[in-house]
Amino acid sequence: MKKLILLLTLIHAISVCAQTVLVTGKVIGDDGKVLAGATIKIEGDKQTYISDALGNFEFKLDTNTIYSIRITFLNHNAYKG
Repeated sequence: MKKLILLLTLIHAISVCAQTVLVTGKVIGDDGKVLAGATIKIEGDKQTYISDALGNFEFKLDTNTIYSIRITFLNHNAYKG
């Protein structure tokens, strides 16, 4: 099984009602190739996100909560961080 590698960038954004952070990243395999269609699941959030054709993803999360991210892709070990 191959490993997933996650490149993650945090960009802060302030909302009127609550503070949120824009989480952006790119999912790549251990061979350096982008993984289009990887599934990104945030524990504690009911949404599931999918990486685009270039392996990129983005979503907003509340800054007052600690989250775990789980990324899966066919024939690769899941990443949990």
